[in-house]
Amino acid sequence: MKEYKYFLDSNIFLRAIVKDDLKKARECHELFKKIKKGEIRACTSCLILAEIVWMSKFYKLSKQEIVIILKGILNIKNLKIIDSYNPVMAIKTYETYNVKFIDSLIASTLPIYKENMIVVSYDKDFDKLKIRRIEPSKIIH
Repeated sequence: MKEYKYFLDSNIFLRAIVKDDLKKARECHELFKKIKKGEIRACTSCLILAEIVWMSKFYKLSKQEIVIILKGILNIKNLKIIDSYNPVMAIKTYETYNVKFIDSLIASTLPIYKENMIVVSYDKDFDKLKIRRIEPSKIIH
């Protein structure tokens, strides 16, 4: 099984969808192009899909729009879905650091925790967890 190098956080998808920051939206679209071409190995998780649904309320997206977005994500060629968290580690991380529980769950994913996978995110809270994080601009150039 091919190991995936990058784990995409929800804000990568949301920046591309809502385009509230055009520079970041362009970077995310470029990242998705490279994933589709197979130039970049990437994955995300159902947890991220759930977070996108939750955040969609903030952006006032309709349920129909959300369904189209989720189906679109699932259809991104070469983007894999992985779901393997360590809830005990996530709770300890959440207890120790001032971060969202979802970020703690993501950080507890074995390849991320073991530093074999890099989280692609604009969320600097991941830096507090001492895991590898990178923004799309550093990958696409």
